[in-house]
Amino acid sequence: MGTAGGGLCVGRFRDTSGQVYEVYSDCSPEVLLFSVPGRKPLAITPGDPAGLLATLKSGGTGTYYLPRSFHVPLSSWLLTVPLLLLALAALLPPPTLRYSLTPDALLVRRRLGVDRLPYAGMTVRMARGQLGMRLLGTGVPGYHTGLYASADGQVMAGATSVSAPALLIKSGSLAYYLTPADPQALMAELQKRGATLLA
Repeated sequence: MGTAGGGLCVGRFRDTSGQVYEVYSDCSPEVLLFSVPGRKPLAITPGDPAGLLATLKSGGTGTYYLPRSFHVPLSSWLLTVPLLLLALAALLPPPTLRYSLTPDALLVRRRLGVDRLPYAGMTVRMARGQLGMRLLGTGVPGYHTGLYASADGQVMAGATSVSAPALLIKSGSLAYYLTPADPQALMAELQKRGATLLA
């Protein structure tokens, strides 16, 4: 029971005769064996075994390390990193989008920022089709942000779905593809606040 590989063997191991040892080793075959009253025999591989034995005989103190540093094979990292990222993603709350109306602008709140779309000069209409291919940004179920291709050209997405009815809002030089719960109601509210409705 323990860890064995990559230059680190730690735990309880049984030899071919059935004897169990407490092992703290770099996995090399040459070890120092100690008999410890009331415990399993101890097997260690200090970097300086002669120095450790001399210190024990003299009753002194010292610190001794494994002869080589712990090494994790590249193949282990290639497997471990994606698993760690998945575990991290599972622990994080799901990303959310929120649209807020302020006295002078529509705010699109993303996980990592806010887009401010002033009503002055804004145009709004229903989008012609679904959100297309992601060019740069995030695309996970329920959360689509960044630059996308669409039937209306390149758009900045702030959408919870690629297929739900969406608004195409132009503010400045950018077009935004948004999917509010009630597109018609938001479009009417934006018109009241100064946006121009397009067919």
